[in-house]
Amino acid sequence: MKDKEENIDDTEKEASPEQANNAEQPPVNKGKRVLLLLLPVVIVLLSAVAYFLISYFKTTETEVVKEEIIEEKSYKYLYYDIDKVIVALISSPTKRNFLKISVSLQVRDENTVKILQEKGPIIKDAFQLFLRELKAEELTGSSGILMIKQELLKRVNKIIAPDSIQDILFKELLLS
Repeated sequence: MKDKEENIDDTEKEASPEQANNAEQPPVNKGKRVLLLLLPVVIVLLSAVAYFLISYFKTTETEVVKEEIIEEKSYKYLYYDIDKVIVALISSPTKRNFLKISVSLQVRDENTVKILQEKGPIIKDAFQLFLRELKAEELTGSSGILMIKQELLKRVNKIIAPDSIQDILFKELLLS
């Protein structure tokens, strides 16, 4: 009989740790299960909405840029020529360098051409002042020419503000 009681006590001891583990772990709620199942679905839906919104706004910006390009192509530009400008560049005392430049200014309307005609001497003076400060080394390569173009464009637009020119086109650029 003692043996049976010991066996019963042993089974109770063995069962009690399992029961203790079950007692420590609360049963899983249905709400948590639903949340775990719905969370991936919600993430996928939010990702799809974000992708749609990003692609929609990107397309809208692209369409605006295309409209501006089409609008710009529809203009018939007018051109105003600036007389030849010849300047001595900053150089070494033994060698003198000269720059001969002739440009056309690209404009959109006749009103701007009239303003350019009125302010032609001021523009030519601004060209000479800028070009005289250049060194021959600064004009080598396309980067030097682009720098001249940008600076002249900026100076002309400043002189004729609030009107503006679209571009400066080099008809002649000679460095000797």
